[in-house]
Amino acid sequence: MSKWFLEQWRDIKGNFKWAVVCLAGGGVAYGFSAFKHGLLPWQHVVLAACFSLTLAWALIATWVANHATPPPLQSGRQSAGNSPLDQPSPISPVLPTGSAAYEEPYLKRTTICLNYRPNLNQSHYEKAFSSKGDVLYISVMSQDTLKRMRSRLNICRDTETKLRVLTWHHEIPKVIIEAYGKHLREQDLHPERFVSQARQAASDWRELQTEYSENLEVREYSSVATMQGIIVRGKWAMVELIPYATATTDRPALLLTPDTDPEVFALLVDRFDQLWKNSQRLI
Repeated sequence: MSKWFLEQWRDIKGNFKWAVVCLAGGGVAYGFSAFKHGLLPWQHVVLAACFSLTLAWALIATWVANHATPPPLQSGRQSAGNSPLDQPSPISPVLPTGSAAYEEPYLKRTTICLNYRPNLNQSHYEKAFSSKGDVLYISVMSQDTLKRMRSRLNICRDTETKLRVLTWHHEIPKVIIEAYGKHLREQDLHPERFVSQARQAASDWRELQTEYSENLEVREYSSVATMQGIIVRGKWAMVELIPYATATTDRPALLLTPDTDPEVFALLVDRFDQLWKNSQRLI
């Protein structure tokens, strides 16, 4: 029975609401007419003026509320000398501040840096090679990076930094490389060059490993590449996200520390360490 009543209400609720509006409007008009009945002419003028001022105030207040300028968002770009880890996150929470939803253990706030390559190059990327600790470098093919890697490995040698590198296996099937290229849209003009670049990366890393054997160890992984980045053991992780058809300088990255993001930091460190253990040493 209740279901039948609900269905009938859905059918007539529009007409019912219109009838209520008409009755309410008619009642207000009747009351206004009765109120001004018998007033002197000057009293009519004062009443009309009060009504007009009230209407004007309501219209102005509505316009201001709808056209108020929101507070400016902080730019996604940071100066090279300022570390986002030393500043409050510019990312506004999706949920309202103080929402009880943040009490849920599976909801975490974290920092995402936009255009992270130019913004974090000096403060994080270059600094990793002089961190004097264990650094895990996760890459896919990184042909351009390899051309400038020798100077960074010299810094690793001077500061006794241990660099562990994960790179794509040199025998990854061509169809997988081409599919990844379609995701990046970097191979549109020269698809054959994209495949050769992926295959050549492992060979170039092998050459560097021979030259810097005390500070560099390279392993090849054969699973699908989902992320890349740098993890400095016990300090921070910069993990690049790879959206569709996004230039390298425009990609965002998670910026995590064990103090500000303990659960997410521990999860990614553990998973990339597992990938390291399951990967084949490059010899």
